Amino acid sequence: MGNKINFSASSPVMPKEVIKRINKNVLNFHSQGFSALELNYKNEFFISLMEDTTKLIRKLLHLNDDMEVLFINGGGSMHFAMVPLNFSSKDETATVINSDLWTNNAVTEGKKHTNIDEINLIGYEKPLPKITLNDINKASKYLFMCTNNTSSGSKFSKVKIPEIGNIPLIADMTSNLLSETYDINKFALSFASSAKNMGTSGISVVILNKNMIEKEIPKGVPKILSYRDYYYSGNSFTTPNTFAVYIIYEMLKYLDEFGGVEEIERVNIKKSNLLYDFIDESNFYSNDIIKEDRSVTSLIFNVKNNEDFIQKAKENDIINISTSMNGAVRVGLYNGVSLSNVVDLIDFMYKYQKNNI
Repeated sequence: MGNKINFSASSPVMPKEVIKRINKNVLNFHSQGFSALELNYKNEFFISLMEDTTKLIRKLLHLNDDMEVLFINGGGSMHFAMVPLNFSSKDETATVINSDLWTNNAVTEGKKHTNIDEINLIGYEKPLPKITLNDINKASKYLFMCTNNTSSGSKFSKVKIPEIGNIPLIADMTSNLLSETYDINKFALSFASSAKNMGTSGISVVILNKNMIEKEIPKGVPKILSYRDYYYSGNSFTTPNTFAVYIIYEMLKYLDEFGGVEEIERVNIKKSNLLYDFIDESNFYSNDIIKEDRSVTSLIFNVKNNEDFIQKAKENDIINISTSMNGAVRVGLYNGVSLSNVVDLIDFMYKYQKNNI
């Protein structure tokens, strides 16, 4: 296994122990004589695996009995279309908190299917607000948000999650589900692509309240895009990405053994604080995100020559650092990134600063 340190903001970073488990089961899945790559979604082993994975999600996120878990092929962006298709018709209205690249994509996609009221916070220079019922159209079928803004390096902390009465709150939590202790039961629906804290790309985990399943959906919603059909078929009316589900299971099992979301949040805060403190104390690196809104998992900063910094990092085996939509250096600090990885990054940053003053 290579010694490169992966700080990708978009693809998975997986603990070596998990990769070793996966390698073993790719050759012989739990000593059953076939590969994990060959899992049949109708096979008893996969059915049991899906049940165990669901149980782990429920345990780690402390889901109540009103919440259901779905596994839907495809990434998070697919839900930018699925949400309006399922919950708001052409002549109805939904509201979107537009705070970053991805919510902007949700606005664009949503307008194809319903009327969108937009709360535009892109480039917002004050502390992110806590949206209340007084801030939105009370006829909205739902309020959509992204809890963590990967491209701009900010987040809506737990105390800033909107309180909007009976209007359903829907969230893209792709980049911080299972990395921070949000109360997922407050969301009518939340979703996350598996490619951040749960494993490889190719599938999304959707958590939704049962009353969202019972809602009348607009006519003409394709079965492949219907949350209701995924629920009533037990996630199996179309072949699920069985290998991706298996990887999710291994990642969740590791997280459970690690101490759960509460423990990984403690480590994640320590990692991000270590890097933010180094940046703040430096006259060479800069981060202008208001401290209370700084992301724990998606950290951005600027240096005199961002592209040169990224190239020099790559030459020093620090890989997959990228730029944000504003051109800033972007570092992913997902669950699979260790504290020692961050220490190594800071050591490189110190040396880079020393050589470029």
